[in-house]
Amino acid sequence: LAAGGNLGYRNKKFKADFGSWYSRCKYDYYQDVTEYEDVRTWSGSIEYKPSKHFKLKTRYTYEQLGRDIHTVIFALTQTY
Repeated sequence: LAAGGNLGYRNKKFKADFGSWYSRCKYDYYQDVTEYEDVRTWSGSIEYKPSKHFKLKTRYTYEQLGRDIHTVIFALTQTY
């Protein structure tokens, strides 16, 4: 069982969203297979496109699964 939602805003240069999900069961395959129950995930991202060829993006994720996991990702993308 999983349920969630996401809200967002977008224009030509800027994009933002926020979401939350609940998972009855989640698996982690990092070193061994670990099963977690009653997992709540919150996430948000901001994306800015300063020019036609560059994009900056930041994403934050917070997971509650018996312990708290915070993940932050920064990305700079160049396209041609």
